[in-house]
Amino acid sequence: SEVLSHEPVAESGSTGLCCLIRGGVLHVANVGDSRAVLCRDGAALELTRDQKPDRPDERKRIEAVRLLFLCLRCDLTLLLALAGWWLVLAGFRKPARVQGVLGVSRSFGHKKYKAFITAAPELRTERLQARDELLILATDGLWEVLSSQEAVDIARACCNSAGKSAMDAAEALTSAANERRTGDNCCVLVVRLERFLPLVAASSSIQCYFFLFLCIVICISSCVVRSAAALDASLDGSESLMDTSCDGPDSPNSDALSASTSDSLATLIDAPS
Repeated sequence: SEVLSHEPVAESGSTGLCCLIRGGVLHVANVGDSRAVLCRDGAALELTRDQKPDRPDERKRIEAVRLLFLCLRCDLTLLLALAGWWLVLAGFRKPARVQGVLGVSRSFGHKKYKAFITAAPELRTERLQARDELLILATDGLWEVLSSQEAVDIARACCNSAGKSAMDAAEALTSAANERRTGDNCCVLVVRLERFLPLVAASSSIQCYFFLFLCIVICISSCVVRSAAALDASLDGSESLMDTSCDGPDSPNSDALSASTSDSLATLIDAPS
């Protein structure tokens, strides 16, 4: 509490980006405008969305909080501040910023703006494929001057060069951002995904075996159902035959049987000895 009481610290904050690979599945959690980009067969696949005040859904959330805050505290100073924030969100000042200062709609810290921002992360899961090559994690200093595809092209070219590592690719990206005069801090992490491909293959094999087992179970179940239906039909036929043979003397079947028996006896009597 003593550290947070200082004004510079109270205004400080940070974005957060976390990735976890487990069982061939990539889990991503993002707070702020850092970005995770997957290189899949040379193409850039963005795994996160930048959380900025001018994003439509984030803008809607902040405006809802602003209206609630307005209902709770209706003083002149707040009205003027909210009026300025309304102009920012309406696009009269570019880029849109929370209270005209903060350029992200979600972050850790930034105690001064906690009425408008949140640290709740956005989550995404992506199943890795054999075509996945690289994973790039970087702060907004890189993405201000490079597109996701440009970053993938630079990192991929570096990693495909002889003797180059993921660290060299990260340094190449930061150098490219500095050459283009980025206006924000630039922190880059590059992960080569070759080491995780056995996990992807194992996960795929488990899925194949599971589906094969499921198909076998379905086929066996179908055969059992058909056998049970055939057995029921044969049992019904046996019961009808038993009912016919066990009918009483007054039944039509009994009369027919008696007539047939009398005819047979008459034939035997009439026959010559």
